[in-house]
Amino acid sequence: MKTSTDMKKMNYIWKGLTRTGFDGEYWWATYAPPRRVTAVKSREQQRISREIERQLHKDKSAGRKEVKLLLLGTGESGKSTFVKQMRIIHGAGYTDMEKYAFKTLVYQNIFLAMQTMCDALCALSIELEYPVNQENIELIIKVDLEDSVELTPERINAIRQLWADQGMKECFERRREFQLSDSSKYYLNNFDRIADPDYLPSLQDILRVRVPTTGIIEYPFNLDSTVFRIVDVGGQRSERRKWIHSFESVTSIIFLSALNEYDQVLVENKNEIDSNNCHILMKIFKANLKENIYSLSHAKFVQIITNHVLVIVPNYTIIANDITADKRNSLTQLKMKFSMYLPLTSWIINRMEESLLLFKTIVNYECFQSLSIILFLNKKDILEEKIQYSHLVDYFPKFTGPKNDAIAARNFILKMYQELNLNSGRPIYSHFTCATDTENIRVVFVAVKDTILQTNLKEFNLV
Repeated sequence: MKTSTDMKKMNYIWKGLTRTGFDGEYWWATYAPPRRVTAVKSREQQRISREIERQLHKDKSAGRKEVKLLLLGTGESGKSTFVKQMRIIHGAGYTDMEKYAFKTLVYQNIFLAMQTMCDALCALSIELEYPVNQENIELIIKVDLEDSVELTPERINAIRQLWADQGMKECFERRREFQLSDSSKYYLNNFDRIADPDYLPSLQDILRVRVPTTGIIEYPFNLDSTVFRIVDVGGQRSERRKWIHSFESVTSIIFLSALNEYDQVLVENKNEIDSNNCHILMKIFKANLKENIYSLSHAKFVQIITNHVLVIVPNYTIIANDITADKRNSLTQLKMKFSMYLPLTSWIINRMEESLLLFKTIVNYECFQSLSIILFLNKKDILEEKIQYSHLVDYFPKFTGPKNDAIAARNFILKMYQELNLNSGRPIYSHFTCATDTENIRVVFVAVKDTILQTNLKEFNLV
């Protein structure tokens, strides 16, 4: 039986015959059943074999000089923004033509923000300061975001008047009660510049563009003779099933969490499950579960999922595909997966609790125990602003620090993440970041690079 090395040699010869000057006859002569060969041909085979060994070693060494960083985290934690920063800091940046391509995306972000707040005005029963703005709302709501979005004079006027309305300002102040992009305020405060006919998106505009990542995006760049390959996968729940395909050959994991999400709720896909079904499921679980679901037996657990979730909401595909399809898994695995996709504490899911739950799964995942885990507690700038009027203790009662102290708040949040690491022998390398601040990310990534290389000294031939 041929060894794995032999098979690799076969692969190299088969794919690279033209480089060595040999044809298929030589391949057959080498790997066919043994036969009598001349001494000259035998020496030639040995030479080729040594050459292949050298090439294998060279490729292996080259592979060791590539760092594969897997970016993980929930939606809107800043993963894609971090990738953009790497392109700005260590790559070619963005040409004017590439910047121009973001123009429509900026417009879409603005219209989406206005449409979201227009919907929230009604849901929160907030009255407009100027009733005439109702016509502006109707104009904005009609904009099709899937179509080519343009800033016509009528739309520009409508956005300006609505953003100046005190009713809309009140709605914005209550944004924690609905899902609104963190970039909304930035774009609306810069709307006069953006509405200029000669507008070309700035780097900051590009960094703040929100486009949910679907699938897997890789961005490689060279730094100090090392290739860093950053892999960004979608953070939305529906995208997490694809993560497993990105785990191979990972050097380190960078997990991003948004510090400002401590008072926000999770709404990732309105079409996935409607509010009526949410209320139905809540009642069913409260009525039928007399004991903690996490103390149930394997069979009972699967039965509960099947009878009380899939029957009521058969289109809830995440649960259908990821829970019931894995009935043969251990009870621990089932419960872990159920926790990721369907927390039972409330259907109004706190976004930081969602992130903590995901981090717990990642940091304690058996296959990741040999990897360095780097934690980015992101959006520290938004936390500093929000903590002045939204108190952390109202959402995390264990917090005992001053209500308006951003430093105390972020240290408490860091501790919550650190306590989820069950491997006391492996440190969590943490950084407080602002992904839209290029200089902050530049400094942080220098530390990240040093951490990765120091924790992989042998792998990168540094010892």
